[in-house]
Amino acid sequence: MTPSPAQVVAFWSWFRENKRAMDTLDDPDEPFWDVALAELAKVHRDLKFALSSLEGDARGDREFVLTASCDTDLFQTVDTVIAAAPRLSGWQWVPLKPPMGFDFISEFEDLTLNPAEMWFFPMRDTARPRSLGLRIAVPGFTKRRADQYFDAVAIVLETGLGERAAANDLEHMEVVPLPENLKAEGFAPLTELPDYLAWNRANRLPVRGWSGIAEWRTGR
Repeated sequence: MTPSPAQVVAFWSWFRENKRAMDTLDDPDEPFWDVALAELAKVHRDLKFALSSLEGDARGDREFVLTASCDTDLFQTVDTVIAAAPRLSGWQWVPLKPPMGFDFISEFEDLTLNPAEMWFFPMRDTARPRSLGLRIAVPGFTKRRADQYFDAVAIVLETGLGERAAANDLEHMEVVPLPENLKAEGFAPLTELPDYLAWNRANRLPVRGWSGIAEWRTGR
């Protein structure tokens, strides 16, 4: 469902009218967070938002980050909504989650993931040689909780790489336990993934003869 211009205008009008409440909103557990989400759902039910801390940036501005949860079909909707945002003192509008790097600890349900302890192995699809997948090795992974680990790792990638890059650069993901010899099996630290993806965009090697991260290592 593509939102109408009137729906977009109505949301920003609501935001302007409730700016004082939004200025102090800080915790998703606060009741007004759900009120704001309900207004945003009138634009599109699958849109969500995140807010930067109350301290803001050096200029005192806070960021309103409009997210599509990596649903590429909604990226254009996000861009359209942000393009229509008004100029409001103390606020900056951000389309999709920006890249944050991997210097953080992620809490997902009862899982705690440290990207500094995670590894990646790039994969190719022989039928689609320019596509890229990742095998992510995670300490503590068990098959019994595979779905939970998959969701947790997806959030780590979305946070570290940024929502647009995580969705556009990666077409497949697998989550596995840590192999006995990570480097011998071609894995690299997850913290190096942004550098690898930048290299991959510039090279896009064909699948034939491709050997994991060897080409990247050679060219560094």
